[in-house]
Amino acid sequence: MMISMSPNRMKCLKRSLAWLISVVVLLALCPSAYAENDPVVLDGFITQGAAVFLMTDGTVRVLEDERLGEGLIYDELPLEECLNWTGITQLAHCNDVIVGLRSDGTVAAAGREDFVSTVSSWDHIVRLYGITGDYNVLAGLRDDGRVVITGVDPFATWDEDEDDDSEYFEAIESLQDVSKLLIGVCPAGGYYAALHQDGTVSPSWVYEDRDDLKGWSRDGDHFIDLDSSGWGIIALRDDGTCAVSGTDAYGYREITDTWTDLKQVACGDTFAIGLRNDGTFVTSRDDQEEWPDAFSEEFASLRDVDHFEMPGASNCITVYHIDGSVDLFYTAYDSGNEVLRSWTDIAKVLTDYSGVFIGIKTDGSLVSTLEGLQLDAIS
Repeated sequence: MMISMSPNRMKCLKRSLAWLISVVVLLALCPSAYAENDPVVLDGFITQGAAVFLMTDGTVRVLEDERLGEGLIYDELPLEECLNWTGITQLAHCNDVIVGLRSDGTVAAAGREDFVSTVSSWDHIVRLYGITGDYNVLAGLRDDGRVVITGVDPFATWDEDEDDDSEYFEAIESLQDVSKLLIGVCPAGGYYAALHQDGTVSPSWVYEDRDDLKGWSRDGDHFIDLDSSGWGIIALRDDGTCAVSGTDAYGYREITDTWTDLKQVACGDTFAIGLRNDGTFVTSRDDQEEWPDAFSEEFASLRDVDHFEMPGASNCITVYHIDGSVDLFYTAYDSGNEVLRSWTDIAKVLTDYSGVFIGIKTDGSLVSTLEGLQLDAIS
């Protein structure tokens, strides 16, 4: 018996067969089109004897080399434990503890037991913060805008009673509706600052009543970002202007009346820096000879800057250009700049602040200024 088929049905069958054949050919020629991509590096940091990387699949990997992190005062981090972590979206650390933010808002931690027991109970976390160096602090921003914090209180030594039980940790945890938290400490003092979800800023100078912090919540002001070091606070308004507070004894200068059309701001030990929407910089400094090379004519001549990074009080400025190239300006270690300028498609530069730099490219591959570093030996 012969089965008859209408012309329309025959046409549909031919189209289906043609589509199926196309898919089979595509899969045969391009197996990567359906294979899961291997994880690549997304972010990371350099610590004593190793570089720690966050991968795109949420795992953590380590590249060990005794030359990395030379001169850092951190204790050795228990990196082996981190290799078992999964679902990680952010890494942070203090002197002897490394933490990872999981996608469910909980925190994985390894290192000093008292720190680990505390942060392991945190939940609903959306951002982690760590302070290293002379101070050992971890903080977490919750999805409800509250802050949790633990560590060796850097502000306790400035309390008049000197009982190592500072009121400032309690003040930080009392903050509400926070969208970004900053804590700055230095030998001369310190402060914390919070950017709130409504665009207001809560700055507080520790151990000193500063008049220049008053009036930051004027009617109509709406801040969108802020930065701090151990010496000052700078906040960016949505109209491209900024507010600044600093210690005059260290060369901080009032700049709010002259800086406009800004898209990013930051401050270091004794200076402030702003990136304009046209991709050029404006800076504030005094005439001391110790100023970093960042304020040379070369720095002022930079163009087509997309954004920059400057960890508070480090005086290390990494400049990212629109075309994916980078420039580096650092007080003492600018010798690697020629190497960095040969890099392309750079998403992030990691530094140990002793002259070693690792670049993470937009495709997740790595480049480095450290000769002989085995970049393919990530475990």
